[in-house]
Amino acid sequence: MDAKVIYVVSDSTGETAERVTRASLLQFPNHDVRLRIERRVRDRGGLTAILERASEQHALVVFTLVRPELREHFNDLASQLKVQHVDVIGTLLSQVGIYLEADPVNIPSAEMPLSQELLRGIFSFGFERPSEIQSLGTVPISVPGDVILQEKAGGGKTGAFAIGLLQRLDARSSRTQVLVLEPTRELYLRRPTT
Repeated sequence: MDAKVIYVVSDSTGETAERVTRASLLQFPNHDVRLRIERRVRDRGGLTAILERASEQHALVVFTLVRPELREHFNDLASQLKVQHVDVIGTLLSQVGIYLEADPVNIPSAEMPLSQELLRGIFSFGFERPSEIQSLGTVPISVPGDVILQEKAGGGKTGAFAIGLLQRLDARSSRTQVLVLEPTRELYLRRPTT
């Protein structure tokens, strides 16, 4: 029997839906299931293509879509294509909003801006404008997931990594939260020798 397929779809890193899905699959140890992770899906075209593939494969789709317009499009099309689907975050967002008597900001975590406290600290060290790689890479690094940055030496990769990691820290905690093992090779070669 062929493996069943579960798509995990997110407009952010997909980490929440993936973890929930993997945790639930632990309860089915004798079943062969392939996960297809679709991260940072940001438009209707991308969602449509994924749902069409899921429909062809008779797959289940587990999703976390924070943007209401994407969630609505997803639900409508999934129903039309008769794709089984589970919304991991939509109901929770709705209930938390009712409880707090507030509307969510509806911004995927991978696009959340840096905290004001961190920005003040960065500016106090003389940073004025981020390099291109820092603009593109800092926020994705600040949320869990894999990120690859490529840039020439001196282009700002270290700053992007450092700022992204600092955003993830809880300043109230005294436990180790980040461990940086070794600088990149180019930094190592540029270090002052004594």
